[in-house]
Amino acid sequence: MQMKKILNYVILVAALIVAVTCITACSQWDTPYDGMSEDGYNISIRYDANGGMFAGTNDVTVVDVFRLEDAKTNENGEKEISLIAPDDEGRGQQAFSVTKNGHFLAGWYQERTPVMDGDVHLNYKGEPTTDEREYAYTYSGKWDFSKDTYTIDPNKTYDASEGALTLYAAWVPYFTFQVYVPGENGEYQLAKEQEGIEFVLPEWDDKTGKLDMKKFPTRTGYTLEDVYLDSALTEKVAEKITGTVDYETGTTSTIEPIRLYTTWREGTWFKITTVDQFIKNSRVDGCYEILADLDFQGKGWPSVFTGKTFTGKIIGNGHQMSNITAIRSDRQTKEQLGGLFGELAATAVIQDVVFENATYRIQGGSVVDAKIGLLAGNIVSGATLSDITISGQLEIGKSVNAYTFKGDWGLLCGYGTFEGIDISNIKCVAAEGNTNVNIEVDNGIITLTFIS
Repeated sequence: MQMKKILNYVILVAALIVAVTCITACSQWDTPYDGMSEDGYNISIRYDANGGMFAGTNDVTVVDVFRLEDAKTNENGEKEISLIAPDDEGRGQQAFSVTKNGHFLAGWYQERTPVMDGDVHLNYKGEPTTDEREYAYTYSGKWDFSKDTYTIDPNKTYDASEGALTLYAAWVPYFTFQVYVPGENGEYQLAKEQEGIEFVLPEWDDKTGKLDMKKFPTRTGYTLEDVYLDSALTEKVAEKITGTVDYETGTTSTIEPIRLYTTWREGTWFKITTVDQFIKNSRVDGCYEILADLDFQGKGWPSVFTGKTFTGKIIGNGHQMSNITAIRSDRQTKEQLGGLFGELAATAVIQDVVFENATYRIQGGSVVDAKIGLLAGNIVSGATLSDITISGQLEIGKSVNAYTFKGDWGLLCGYGTFEGIDISNIKCVAAEGNTNVNIEVDNGIITLTFIS
């Protein structure tokens, strides 16, 4: 309860200092300290914003005032006081925010020494300045509020107006970060400049499978791969980058901009560990790195793939995509391509993946010149398919007949060929209850004969 009383009084004193600053030089009014000694509040700890602002106000000094009789006695028999920073959340509504435009707080220090060139003050860039708020200092005696205490001198008489201790805010100018991206001519070009304490790099979101770019610049059609500190791409940055701060002296040697050089992968990439991630991020130009086995039991295969042209990439890393069911409904009458992918474009890449127990079910529709296959309706020359294993079936529904569905049918694809993919575990069957079709397969090509 005593600490609460002290803090309430401290805030009142600090507010009076703000009010009295302009009038003490031109009136005989009492200072905020008059009468405090009578109440025993005779030890004051001052916090100098040192060119910064308290609560958005310039030229303010926050003061904590304590009573000697309330000081704790340590194990050495000395009286000591624990301090709390002006902006500490422990003060609650009585906390004072401390800021300086273009700077961040390195800490509170007991001593400061101005950086001089003869009799001339310098700023942090080493340039002469007459603006006191821009003076550069070196500091000593950094205060650790978690363990440091102010020890009372038993031979000294304290007076609140004198100030037992002053702590100075040490300001470090924000670091400048420059992000460079490859230009059309191969040379790096500046894409973004930002000031701050640190620059947090993009990171993959485990929940969504997307790359969270944060404040990093983007490139249309590309995904960030790596970030380096040098244009030779030898010093890779991991999670974040910051400048150098010497907290012993409250200074920095990082004056020049920090340059970040980037490499990019072509395409919009996703890192997939769950079926939901794959479905939610499905797009015909998407690029997917599969990092876990995916079981689609009870989940629909993305419909955006089944009747359209896939131009993206799937890198399976040897993982399975199993229990897939893709359905062509009776309402679909325009799409002439059918399979897990309607068409694989020349730019498409599917590699090192296992499609296990995949089903493409044709329930109906009316299409002439259709191209139907379990993997794709059409595989365009140039598509890259490697290390693919596929098993499953095409199911011919009752609504499919010689008049409504004409075209090319194949176990792997309706049109186009690709070597090196085993089709022995793919079959074509009539759906349950369909007795109107005979199915013949020769070298992967399907011939359907309908019974009228």
